[in-house]
Amino acid sequence: MNELNEKRSRRRDTLSHRIAAPLAVGAVYGVIALAAHAGTVGHWRFEEGTADQPASSSAGAILDSTTPANNGTAVGGPVYRSSPVPNSTLALEFDGSNDSVKIADGVDFQLTQSLTIEACVNIDNLPTTRFELRQILFRGDDRGGLDPYYLAVMGNGTDTTLGRFYIDPVTGVPNSHEAVHVDITGLSGQWLHLAGVLDHANNTMTAYLNGVAGATLTTTTRPGAALLTGSRPGVSIGSLQTGSGQNIDGLIDEVRLSDTALTPSEFLDCVEQAPVDSDDDEVPDNVDVCPGTVIPESVPTRRLGVNRFALVDDDGSFDTRLPPGGGGGPGVGFSIDDTAGCSCEQIITALDLGRGHTKFGCSISAMEAWVALVTPSSSSKGTATNLVSGTAPSDRFSRRSKIRRLRRLKRQDGMNTRRIEALEAMVADRGRSLRR
Repeated sequence: MNELNEKRSRRRDTLSHRIAAPLAVGAVYGVIALAAHAGTVGHWRFEEGTADQPASSSAGAILDSTTPANNGTAVGGPVYRSSPVPNSTLALEFDGSNDSVKIADGVDFQLTQSLTIEACVNIDNLPTTRFELRQILFRGDDRGGLDPYYLAVMGNGTDTTLGRFYIDPVTGVPNSHEAVHVDITGLSGQWLHLAGVLDHANNTMTAYLNGVAGATLTTTTRPGAALLTGSRPGVSIGSLQTGSGQNIDGLIDEVRLSDTALTPSEFLDCVEQAPVDSDDDEVPDNVDVCPGTVIPESVPTRRLGVNRFALVDDDGSFDTRLPPGGGGGPGVGFSIDDTAGCSCEQIITALDLGRGHTKFGCSISAMEAWVALVTPSSSSKGTATNLVSGTAPSDRFSRRSKIRRLRRLKRQDGMNTRRIEALEAMVADRGRSLRR
C-alpha cells in the first residue's frame, strides 16, 4: 500500500507537466464547448469528487452528465486528481490492478449502427506485450469474444503500443469482429485524446489520436447484441465490465459515448496545440506582426548607436549602448514581445525610416511609436503587450494618441505619413482577423 501511495504521489507531483504536444498537423486546437452532443449516450466527467481523495463506492456516485443519466459506481478506490484538461478540473486515477467504474447495461448502450467512443487519457504504463489489453470504455458480458464494442490500449509486441477500437457482431462466428488501431508507442505520461468512430452511412470505422486519423477500415460489420444475454452484462471504464481484468494504469478524464459518427471538430478537447512559431522568434504566428524575423538581425550595419536599439544577440531583448560614462541612458527597454515579433530592421522597413536607423539601430522615438502602433493600449514606455487579446486600437483617444506620436516621429525621422496610415490599417485588420 505504501508503494502504491508513493506511486500516486509521484503522479500527482508531475501531473502539471504531462500535457502532450500534438503529434500531427490537424490536431484539434482551442476550447470546444462541453455541452452534450445531440447524440451523446453517456459523458462521465469525474467532476463530482475532491482532488487526492478516493472516489465514493456508493452506487451511482460517478455521475453521467447526460439525461437520462447512466451513473457509475467506483470499484477498487480510483483516486481523483487535479486535471489540466481544458474545461475540466478533475480526472480519475486508476491503479492498473483493481480500479474501475462499473455502469449498468441498458437500452442507451445498445448501439448497433453509428457510434463514437472517446476519452482523455494519461497512461503511466503502456502495455507492449502483443494483444495485452487495457480498457478505457468496454461493453460486454462474461462470454468470451462476444463484446459489442470497446476502446482500449493494446500491446503490439516489440515495445510498441496501439490505441484499439473494436466492434463485434456477437454472432458467435469466429473472427467476425473488426478493429482499427492508431500508434501511441512511447506516449506514456502524456495527455492524449483517443477516439474510435463507426460511420454507418459510409461503412467506415476509424481510430484517432489527438484528432488525427490513424487506420480507417471499410466494413459492413456492426456491433451486435441489442441485449447482452451472457452473465454479468455491463459497461465499464478502466477495465472489463466485471471491474476486474484488463485494468488500465493511469488517468482518465472526459469519457464520452455517442450514437453518431462524430468528426474531429466535434471531439472532446483534451490537448491544446502548441502555438506555431514559424520564424522561431518566440512570438507565436497568430500574434506576430512581422513574419520571417531573423535574430540576430543585420542592423546596425555600422555600429550600435548610443540610445539606439537592435536585436544584436538571440536573447529576445533589444540591445542598446549607453553614453560614455554611463549617464543619460535611454531609461527604457524593449523586447521582441513588445514589438509584436518585429526586429529593428523590420520596423525600419515598415515605417520607412531613414538610413541612420539602418546604420546605428532604431531610435527611442521609433521604438516607442512602433510599440504604440502594435499595442491595443499602451500606458507606459517599454511595457507594451502583444496582440494576444486580438483587439485592434479602435478607441478614439488611443487612435488619436498613436497618430500624434507617429506624426511627431515623422517630423523627427523623416517618416512617410501614407506609410503610417497604411500600417495602422494593417494592424487594425490583423486585430479584426484575430477576433474572427
